[in-house]
Amino acid sequence: MHLDLVVAKQQYDDLKNTMRKKIEIDKQELIHKIRRECKQEKDELVDIQEKLQRDLNASLESQRRLNE
Repeated sequence: MHLDLVVAKQQYDDLKNTMRKKIEIDKQELIHKIRRECKQEKDELVDIQEKLQRDLNASLESQRRLNE
């Protein structure tokens, strides 16, 4: 009986450790995914900002020409 409890406790501890490792791996994968998505969104926003700046510069240049 005592040996059964020792074996059961060891199996429980092993399972608990396995689950902790899996949770940590999943956590790291999610962190990596979130960082990757944030970088992608940031890059897209920078692209939009650059396009808007080019459009603004073109509009200002057109307005300058019209005012000449």
